[in-house]
Amino acid sequence: MYYDIGDPKTGKPFFGGEGITKKQFIFADARREVVEVWNDVFMQYEKKDGKIIGNLPKPSVDTGAGLERLAMTMQGVDNIYDTDLFKGVMEIIKNSSKNWELQSARIIADHLRAATFMIADGVIPSNTDRGYVLRKLIRRAIFKMKVLMLDSLVGIQIIDRYANQYNDIYHNLNKEVITKVFREEEEKFLKDIKLME
Repeated sequence: MYYDIGDPKTGKPFFGGEGITKKQFIFADARREVVEVWNDVFMQYEKKDGKIIGNLPKPSVDTGAGLERLAMTMQGVDNIYDTDLFKGVMEIIKNSSKNWELQSARIIADHLRAATFMIADGVIPSNTDRGYVLRKLIRRAIFKMKVLMLDSLVGIQIIDRYANQYNDIYHNLNKEVITKVFREEEEKFLKDIKLME
């Protein structure tokens, strides 16, 4: 399911509720005038070793929606970073940046949110498995913070913001633990960067 975001100048849908051709859709998708908010997967074939071997005894439909994309459409904005899920953090980054750049800010907001929840779930940075994913998320966020010339305390502000924002529905967001893990990984990464200079 695709949603017609609409013209930000007029507030009117680009396609006015009318059907569009495949060619129009491709151009609209490339210009971000439509966004996929929901998908359906019609499952009817049984596969084995990558080959279809017959029909499923009970065909089914798998469906899924993107929470952030739904929030975006419901809040009338054209990207997830302008929703209430990210807006406060994006403001912190923009107001603190000495070298503003949108893509880096979005990476910081996204990666630090993921890291906050991973640490809350007991993952710690390491060189294997989940710990490696967490390490990469934190280090990429820190690298982008350096690009924007952000003070290292901004990372703590962002973690604090996420912990406060989600604490009512996700009760194990222990700010002290999350901050400690983040700071330790930040120190290691900054030391590694200095060694490479």
